Order: sequence, then structure tokens, then C-alpha cells
Amino acid sequence: DLDRTESCGKCNGSRSEPGSKPITCINCAGTGEVKRSQQSMFGQFVQVVACSTCHQKGSVVTNPCVDCRGVGYERRERKKGVKIPAGVEDGMQVRVSNEGSIGINGGPPGHLYVNVSVKEHKLFYRSGDNLIYELPLNALQAALGTNIHVPTILGEPRALTIPPGTQHDRVFTLKGEGVHNVNSSRRGNLQVQVKVVVPTKLSVDQRAVLEEMVSTMDGIDDKPKEKGFFDKIRDSLIGY
Repeated sequence: DLDRTESCGKCNGSRSEPGSKPITCINCAGTGEVKRSQQSMFGQFVQVVACSTCHQKGSVVTNPCVDCRGVGYERRERKKGVKIPAGVEDGMQVRVSNEGSIGINGGPPGHLYVNVSVKEHKLFYRSGDNLIYELPLNALQAALGTNIHVPTILGEPRALTIPPGTQHDRVFTLKGEGVHNVNSSRRGNLQVQVKVVVPTKLSVDQRAVLEEMVSTMDGIDDKPKEKGFFDKIRDSLIGY
């Protein structure tokens, strides 16, 4: 939605009522400027100033337009469709040529600059042309590994294999699933950052299994001492 200065719709910028037209200013002979001479001890100086009669327009309106009151322009509200390029970032400007207000004294119109404000996405963060997605995994998924699907900016999920022993904050990269570069057809990547979520509520059976797991571990070594131990965890915590 624009509120801009345009040529008067009735007089088309002539400033006069239809059927009449401005007359040449006799003070400046249509130049819009007058010369003033001044004598000083150093000689005669000539100064060129704007004509005070026509206000530098070169003509005088004798029958001014009723709609614009002889100024030749008026304020109007317009709707303008603007194409936003793929990859535009928050704070960028999009220029639309010749869609600004009209120029002074019949000059060409200026340009329209659209300041872009990009809303935050509920799933993705942007880093240049790359997107960052935080993937929540429970401790068992990170320890045992899993196959999951992650969302993409275009809505089509992509398969991702999480290997066993994946650590918190590990990043997996899906090439070409980021944002278009605003100056080319190249696309950035989707960086999937693992966030291991620790459960806050456990059932009695789940707690028993986890305590058994702790008892079989040596310090922070995550390798079980008993074969089949992770199978028991998977069975007991199914659905978490």
C-alpha cells in the first residue's frame, strides 16, 4: 500500500483547468531565473536567482486547476505488487524502479524502496544461506542410533541416519536443503544439530533398567559389559 505524489488526474500535471494552459512568465521570459547586477569596489557582479513570480517554473497559471489548486500534483493511495526474490534476508531492500513520487517540475518519478522484514520460523534458524534445525533425541536414540525423518524448508521430509553413540550438539549436514542465495541459483545446506533430551519422569521399570545400565558401566565409558544389555533397554523403554 503506497501513499505517493502523482500528477493531477484532472489537469495531468499542467496546473491549469482543462482547455487552458499556463502563459510564459514575463518576469523571466520563461527561463525560471533572473539576473541581478550589483556594483562593488571590485567591479560589477551578476547573480542568478530563482524567479519570484513563477517560482522557477517559467510559466504562470492564470486559470488554476480546481482539483490540485494549480500545483499540478496530488496525493494518492495505490496498491503495488512487488516481487520478492528468493533468499532475501531481514533488513534488505527491494528497489522498484519509477514507482516513487513524481519529480519536481515535471521530472521523472523516483524509485520505491521496500524494506523487508522476515519473520522468524518456528522450526529453522538462518545462518547466511544455511538453515539450522535443532533435532531433539532421547538418550537411548542417541546411544543406540536411529533412522528418522527431519523437516525441510520446502515441506518434504528428508531421511537421516543417526549413528550409535551420537553426542549432544553433533551436526549433520543435508546439502542443498537451505535457502537460495539472493544473487544466484545456489542453495545453502540444512544443518541438523542434535539436542539430547534427558527424561524427567521415569516409570519404576525404566528406572530399574537405567540403574542396571549404570552398574555395568565403567566410569563414563558407554560400552556395556554384558551382551544384550541394550536390547533390554530398548524393550523396557519402548515408546519413550
